[in-house]
Amino acid sequence: MQIHSCFSVEFAPVKDFNTFSMRQFGNRCACITAAHVFQIFNSTFSLLIMDISTTALKNDNAARVMQITREYAHVVREENLFVHEVTQIAQNRFKSEFTVDGTHPYLYENSSIANHVSGTTFLDMSRQLLKAITHFFYSAPVSNRFVIRSVEMDFTRWAKLDIPIQTLLELVPESKIVFGHSCLTFKAHISCHQEGWKIGTMKGEFTTFPLEVEDKLMSRQYRQAPRLVSAHASQSA
Repeated sequence: MQIHSCFSVEFAPVKDFNTFSMRQFGNRCACITAAHVFQIFNSTFSLLIMDISTTALKNDNAARVMQITREYAHVVREENLFVHEVTQIAQNRFKSEFTVDGTHPYLYENSSIANHVSGTTFLDMSRQLLKAITHFFYSAPVSNRFVIRSVEMDFTRWAKLDIPIQTLLELVPESKIVFGHSCLTFKAHISCHQEGWKIGTMKGEFTTFPLEVEDKLMSRQYRQAPRLVSAHASQSA
C-alpha cells in the first residue's frame, strides 16, 4: 500500500502564531491558518483509513471460497460426499471444515466402532478435498484421473462425531509432460483440529493426468507378462 501526497508543509516564524507557510513543489508560498493545516492532515488521514479498508477488503475477497459438489469430489451418491467447501487462504494453502455423524452405511456399519470419526473417513475426506482443490485452483479438468502415490497418517487423539473438524492443507505442485500431456504431481500435508486440539496429520503424494495418459500407462502395464516368483519369495512376501 502506497500513499502519495501532492504537497509539503513548512512551519515558518510569522507574526500570527496560528499561521504557517506552505510550499507546493517549489511553487509560490501562501499563508494558511492552523485550521487549514488540520483540515489537510485530517483529509489525508481519512484517505489513509479508506486505503487500509480497501486493501483489507481486497485481501478478504482474495480468500476464495469454493463449493464442493459430487462432480468435483468424484463421488456419485450424495451420502458419500463428506466435505462441502474449501477456502484458499494463500498460495498453495487451503482450509476446510467437515462434520461426521457416524451414520454412513459402509464406514459405520459396525456400531461397536461408531463412537468416533474413523481413519478411513479422514482418508476419503482428504481424497475428495484434494481432488476438488486441483480442479478449482490448479485448472485440472474434471475428467482427469488421479493416482495415489503415497499416504502417511498419524493421529494422536480420537475425533468426536457430530463436532466440526477443521483442516489446514499445504500443497507443493510439480508439473511435467507425459505422452505430450500436462501432468501435475502434488506433495500434500494436512493437519486436522477439533475443539482447539490437534487430532492428527496426513501427508502424501498424488498425481493427476488426462484419461489418455492413464490409458497408455495402464495398457503398457497390462501387456506385461506375469513375473515368475519362486516359492521362497512368495512365502516371505
